[in-house]
Amino acid sequence: MSRPPKPQRGSELKDVLSIDREGCPALLLQLPSDELFLLPLTDERKLVTLGRHSQSIVTVHWDPQVSRTHAVVERVGRAWYVKDDGLSRNGTFVNGHRLDGRHRLVDGDQIRIGATLVGFRHKHAGSLTSTVQADGTITPDQLTPMQIKVLRELCRPYKLGSSYDAPASNQQIAAELHLSLEAVKTHMRGLFERFDIGEMRPGQKRARVVEIAFNSGLVRRGEL
Repeated sequence: MSRPPKPQRGSELKDVLSIDREGCPALLLQLPSDELFLLPLTDERKLVTLGRHSQSIVTVHWDPQVSRTHAVVERVGRAWYVKDDGLSRNGTFVNGHRLDGRHRLVDGDQIRIGATLVGFRHKHAGSLTSTVQADGTITPDQLTPMQIKVLRELCRPYKLGSSYDAPASNQQIAAELHLSLEAVKTHMRGLFERFDIGEMRPGQKRARVVEIAFNSGLVRRGEL
């Protein structure tokens, strides 16, 4: 497997320090020649393709395990995400874990496509972190065990990734978890509060919870 990308020469180190000073996120890739490929993710960029195809923005033509279009790195708001969505034959991994859905990238993340590692670098990103947290990104230890169960049941209709599905109803969740309807409603209100869901129609609230759950990795389709 390719080793994690890191600056090798003085000029390369200068380029990395330059993007760090500017607070610009970037993708780093160690080429077979040991040179460092550095791609700043400037405001003008919204989407970066990774793959073996010559037209991919990050082209990994030397790795036969990489699909022609393997994965996509895209900007959503001020955050950058990596997603596969079944594009690749061999899957995409982030920090050793197979990607299911999409993953919000943070400084130091390692994306593996085939046998090749692509690093994500974003120094001085404190303001970005606070923005994402305000958008509802939380960790499993901030939810109760029953809230996590309710959340998974809420997301279960999306197991196959169809965009036409709707979140599970309170009645469906109650039946699956052997809870009363009132208990499910209480847990849902807790999730709305924890995810900082504001004024929306009930159906929109539930869809927003599902979106945050998948984007933050709290729920993965492979676990449903």
